[in-house]
Formats: sequence, structure tokens, C-alpha cells
Amino acid sequence: MTKQSSKEYMKDPFDLLQTITPATIDAKVYDTIVEKIAITKPIISTQWLHRAAAIFICLIGIEGYAIFSETSGVTNDFSDLITQTNNTLYYE
Repeated sequence: MTKQSSKEYMKDPFDLLQTITPATIDAKVYDTIVEKIAITKPIISTQWLHRAAAIFICLIGIEGYAIFSETSGVTNDFSDLITQTNNTLYYE
């Protein structure tokens, strides 16, 4: 056999983990990230939120007005929806 076994070249995983060196970063990286977050604008401005809330409140008010402004002559009874059948042939 001219080919060497791969088992001879395999290393123990723990040996590989010991060879990893920790990365070094600048001490100011955290401060720069915090500054960039503070500088960025919010995704939705507060003016748009106020406008959306006002429109939502107006729509709810219109629905409330429409519900409570029904005339007193109109009943909320389901008996109007049920049709009266004509049973004159059956009672002769």
C-alpha cells in the first residue's frame, strides 16, 4: 500500500481546540457600536405613530356613533328574519 492511513494524520479534537488563539479587538469597539446605535434614527417616527393613533381613534368613534345612532323603531330581533309559512292546505 502506497497510501498512508488517514488515521495517522488525524489529530485529537481537544488538541485542535488548544491551538486556537483568542482574537484581540480594540477597547473602543463597544463604545463606537453604542454611539452608532444612538445616532441612528428610529424606524418609525413618532409623528407617524401619533397620526396612526388619531386615525384609529376616529374610526372607532365613527363605528360607535353608527352603532348607537340607530333609530328606536328598529328592533334587534331575529323574528323579522324568519319567514312565516302559509299552512292553509294542511289545516283544512
